[in-house]
Amino acid sequence: MSSRTPNDILRYKIPRSHTISKRNDQGSTSTRLKDMLINNKQREELMTACSKGDLPKVTHLLEEKKAGLNPDMIRDSKLRTPLLVACAAGQAAVVRQLVRWGADVNNPMGDIVGNKPLDLAVISNNVDTVLALLENGAKIANYADNKHKINADDGLPLPVRMRAASRTPLDLANARLDLLIKLSEETNTVKMETMDQVVEIIKLLKHFIPKDTMDELNELTDRISAVHISSDEEEKTDRDIFVMKSLRDVISKIQI
Repeated sequence: MSSRTPNDILRYKIPRSHTISKRNDQGSTSTRLKDMLINNKQREELMTACSKGDLPKVTHLLEEKKAGLNPDMIRDSKLRTPLLVACAAGQAAVVRQLVRWGADVNNPMGDIVGNKPLDLAVISNNVDTVLALLENGAKIANYADNKHKINADDGLPLPVRMRAASRTPLDLANARLDLLIKLSEETNTVKMETMDQVVEIIKLLKHFIPKDTMDELNELTDRISAVHISSDEEEKTDRDIFVMKSLRDVISKIQI
């Protein structure tokens, strides 16, 4: 039987080495948590860089917080993530970088209105940004379910909310084709940059068109290649405009 009394137990002191060890463990945990978080200044810097398309700055900030930081954990006052900000600004290169760092193109939690990355990419009118999402597995939403966004009180003008609620990637492709056709017919020439955009639109459509009708898109792609072999400028212009109008017809047949 122990001869120690209750007073002896109360007088017992924890060894100093044990106390120091415990404090060190707590300090280590605190440091790890601190490394995982991002302060307000860094958040603003990251959001601004995403909006402006400053890829080196975005990369630097992400690498600085490389201790397991997921970009989707960062939100601003409107619940926008860096990916949502980049999509809204049409910054395709930044979108691809954020995805490499773990941003989810199908994150179910959108901004304060409910806009998902693909919604905002479409509004940005940047086909390459839409492609960046689709190529990384973005799912096509049921746009009939987006009507609730029109009545959302997010401070945005009503026309902007209506466009976000109803516009699809196909609407973007169709509007872009209309513009390219109009400019080409007015100037009676088709610039190389125009056909680069047409090629992007074809890539976009491949995410929507049924596989059994893919031959039509492939045929139009071949026509573009054949046009650039031709030396007759007038013939090139006519064929390029024909391809754009044919793509517009393809879009009219697609349902999402």
